[in-house]
Amino acid sequence: IVSKIIGVMEERLRPALNVQMVKEWLLELELARTPALGSHAGAGTSEDACSWKPCEAGQCEAGQKLDQSKGCENCPADHWSDAGNTASSCTACPTGKGVDAGSGKQASDCTWKACNKGQYLDQTAGCKNCLEDYWSDGGKVETCTKCPDGKGVAAGAGTSEDTCSWKPCEAGQKLDQSKG
Repeated sequence: IVSKIIGVMEERLRPALNVQMVKEWLLELELARTPALGSHAGAGTSEDACSWKPCEAGQCEAGQKLDQSKGCENCPADHWSDAGNTASSCTACPTGKGVDAGSGKQASDCTWKACNKGQYLDQTAGCKNCLEDYWSDGGKVETCTKCPDGKGVAAGAGTSEDTCSWKPCEAGQKLDQSKG
């Protein structure tokens, strides 16, 4: 396509334009539109012999990895990469931490994932079960809520205040469901 455009321009526009400058501009345009593929000198016997040239392609941006068949693409969720990544993979976030696809540009971008109900977020260790007689809605809460007086729940089983149930009565007492 570029060579056809150059041929037409040479025929019709030579007197009015600097054809060499236009040729260079069109070549740059074509190179910007075409994947930056290359091979070692003399080794390019077919398109399959070409591989991505990350230095000429500008290398992958932070949050990306190099796919030899497609070029740079976003790291998957829960993975990150530095700028200039030429590897075909990204680094996994630590267990319990995550980041959106393509958003992990450094290890510190990985943040704690939301905890399940019945758990709280310990900023140094991640999600931990609530203690006995405590409950939580999960998410990123850093503390659990104590069950009402006289009620309790097993450790990690308190997913709402409704899961707190009356504790057994002492000998000689009877349970009133509204008061305990």
